[in-house]
Amino acid sequence: MEHKPVNAPARINPYLAGNYAPVPSEDDFADLPIEGRMPEVEGTFFRTGPNPQFPPRDPNHHWFAGDGMVHAFRVRDGKVDYFNRYVRTPKFLAEREAGKSLFGTFGNPMTTDPAWIGKDSGVANTNVIWHAGKLLALEEGHQPFELDPGTLASRGYLDYAGTAKRFTAHPKIDPETGELVFFGYMVGVLELAIAVSLIAGLWVRGGSIVGVLFMMNLLLASWWSPGHGAAFWRYFGAELDTIPLIFLFLIFFAADAGQTWGYESTLRKLT
Repeated sequence: MEHKPVNAPARINPYLAGNYAPVPSEDDFADLPIEGRMPEVEGTFFRTGPNPQFPPRDPNHHWFAGDGMVHAFRVRDGKVDYFNRYVRTPKFLAEREAGKSLFGTFGNPMTTDPAWIGKDSGVANTNVIWHAGKLLALEEGHQPFELDPGTLASRGYLDYAGTAKRFTAHPKIDPETGELVFFGYMVGVLELAIAVSLIAGLWVRGGSIVGVLFMMNLLLASWWSPGHGAAFWRYFGAELDTIPLIFLFLIFFAADAGQTWGYESTLRKLT
């Protein structure tokens, strides 16, 4: 499908202009010109990054939300070839078929097409690793996405995280066992409970950061109205009262929460 490249003036969005402007095509270039002497090595260097295929729906689009595009430099027999491919996630394929963006930034329901709210918005755009004979494109919040290392053809998600369905973009490989060590996280009920417990004196500040970010999301959402009759869950707190949320922020930033209300300070008082 042919479509115009995304290259907006910097005054509109710096993440769509200049050096950040998306690469508009998938290409194959064989036997690239080489300056100097090529060392006797063989292998492939992979890199990835956000590269939206269509103009974003959000006026405040963030760089991290673009579709993943993997680039490869293959070194073999003293020659270097280059090729690049989009990671064809469910989001990418749906938007390619529609010919336009369907999802808001990070799946934001306020700017997502109503027919696509709550559906897979993974972009596999943050990291690419090689493990257990598989090339994996990663992103915070979704399962690893496997690619063919020879062609970069998309193979699909791998179920590494089980029912959690969350996988970090920055796992670590144990140098002795070769095991892949990872974690996953998301915004949900647990994080909100952590934010509330911060005021109740049950958690240290370090354990409450994710919850505070969730409170920030609620606070910002409470300044916009989704319209009469809209379900509040679609707008992450748009019907909540702004005043209590501002009050929580003032308390948190006015003092060292970990020292004032935290678990550590409670232990010191008891001992």
